[in-house]
Amino acid sequence: MSDPTPSASTSTGSSGNGSESNPVEALSRGVASALPFLYVAWADGLLTPSEIALVRERLAAETWMTPADCAQVEAWLDPAAPPDATTYFGWVRAIRRAASHLPDAADHSLADLGVDLAALAGQGDGAGLPPEARLVHMVRDPRDVAASTMTMRWGPSDPKEAAWFVGGVLDQWAEVQARVPAERILEVRLEDLGADPAAVLRQITDFLGLDWHDALLDADLSKTGAGRWRRLPPAAQAVLSEVLAPHVVAYGYEAA
Repeated sequence: MSDPTPSASTSTGSSGNGSESNPVEALSRGVASALPFLYVAWADGLLTPSEIALVRERLAAETWMTPADCAQVEAWLDPAAPPDATTYFGWVRAIRRAASHLPDAADHSLADLGVDLAALAGQGDGAGLPPEARLVHMVRDPRDVAASTMTMRWGPSDPKEAAWFVGGVLDQWAEVQARVPAERILEVRLEDLGADPAAVLRQITDFLGLDWHDALLDADLSKTGAGRWRRLPPAAQAVLSEVLAPHVVAYGYEAA
């Protein structure tokens, strides 16, 4: 494994005076410290057993690595599941931008740079959320989401491309969800909101610690578009069902 450290001169979006907002402050210290190692390990698109061993050895000595940090890094060290381009280049951008906050960053080893990034990082959960944040995840049948996406000007009209797009979004959400304590996430179904708005809205306001107002029921929430995917041609239905099958099962919807 080589040890190339991105130079501060290659940072993007920086004015060069160190005034740019901290690019790793939303990360946990453990995740931030792992970025330089992950960046180099995956630079050639392949991850060897020796590289995996080296990353684990280096990070095992860091006292700030929490169980959640270790689980996240281990997921990124799976040769069978390489990080997608968005994730990898997100690491690259974070390291480059952080370099503007670090004197002589180009001369640092990976270990030293990891320590520096950990020092810059906040004490959050790695998902960029403040401790008091609560998330409400509105779930909808993934096939209906794909069917709606196909009608949007910004969305792909091809069923397979739409299914891949929706699947990718759900995969990204799963990564965020894995970093946030379960008690800070409320998951509700759009179909349930349409069937019983009062019950679901009360569940949401209670979870968020908000006062209830009857005006919340003034809007018509009955039109959820449930089963929209079944109005597509049979071939398109089959594609959505096949590509999105893992997500359909994961969210408890009927497979057919």
